[in-house]
Amino acid sequence: MAGLYLDRVFNKVEGLFQAFTAFCDLIPDEAAAQALVLSTRLALGPVICKSCNTPNQPKEARDRHFRCKKCKKLVWITAGTTFDGVVKLRPYLAANYLKERGIKLNPHQFHELLEIPYNTAVSIFKSTTLMLVRYFIDHSDTSQVAPSSVFIRAIFRRSRETPAGCHPREEERRARELFEEQRSAGKENRRSEGKLVNPQTVSGLDNAETELLDCISAEPIQFDSLIEQLGWPAGQLSGQLTILELKGFVLRLPGENYVRKDWQSQSLEESDCKKSVKPRVNAIIKHICRHHQGIARKYLQFYVADFLFDEHLDSWKEGTLLRMFLEGEKIRYKDVLDYVTELQVSVSVRVSQTMSCAPA
Repeated sequence: MAGLYLDRVFNKVEGLFQAFTAFCDLIPDEAAAQALVLSTRLALGPVICKSCNTPNQPKEARDRHFRCKKCKKLVWITAGTTFDGVVKLRPYLAANYLKERGIKLNPHQFHELLEIPYNTAVSIFKSTTLMLVRYFIDHSDTSQVAPSSVFIRAIFRRSRETPAGCHPREEERRARELFEEQRSAGKENRRSEGKLVNPQTVSGLDNAETELLDCISAEPIQFDSLIEQLGWPAGQLSGQLTILELKGFVLRLPGENYVRKDWQSQSLEESDCKKSVKPRVNAIIKHICRHHQGIARKYLQFYVADFLFDEHLDSWKEGTLLRMFLEGEKIRYKDVLDYVTELQVSVSVRVSQTMSCAPA
């Protein structure tokens, strides 16, 4: 039965049979996988003993640990890396090998292909993607960001962040509410300490604009009520409201009432997404819908990272992902579960940095 399923997978995923056969020739078993990982780690530089901080540079390693040349305690070669705590290395190398060749698999297909538990396959995929997210955030093009709300067309799946009984798109509203609550709490703390509010708290707003926006919510509030709360002259308040309207943060209603603009129903043209970024956003949404049909807002940045990896696939040298695993920090599954996409999504990475990450 498994053989029949694998035949269907090989037929469905273009290039999989040839790529997986080549991987099996290169890494036939766990011993070969361990040898490759350890030799690559030693080539990256000294391994620091956590007991005495002595740098060790063994020429080769047959096991995942050795004795420190100074304190003689065991030093684990993969300790502190993304492979920390990973028992079987070969499935990770297989996932990396296929990903670097543009082979698209889902966790169920991968679990059947490697004959590993499904939960292990999911963990490998999520850990790899979180590693990419961390790398891309560190090397992102800061001029190429977009509000998470503009990806709303791709949000169809629930997550642990979805409010009970609500559509998955309500995650975006909840994320905004939590951000506003945290920002307001931080503002009150700064006031009580006699410190000034950061004038760049939201999308480049100054002090006055931020203070005014804090007084406006999803519930309509009248012009006179705002004057009473803020103590501003009517002319100043009117001018600031006009600015916030033009920036897309506030909506004027009949009867001199004002509400926070409904970001959930924004189109790309109405949002605060830069015009130059809109084509990238549309390309990412198209990529998500083609390969995943729909996603949860919680992991939006994961799918953007997957798009960015594919976009620069020709720039990655073989073994780049392995080096990332060895130079990255340990990823616990709790790190994956606790991850929530920020309100601002990085949608581009500096290509030169991507290429320089490859092993020599």
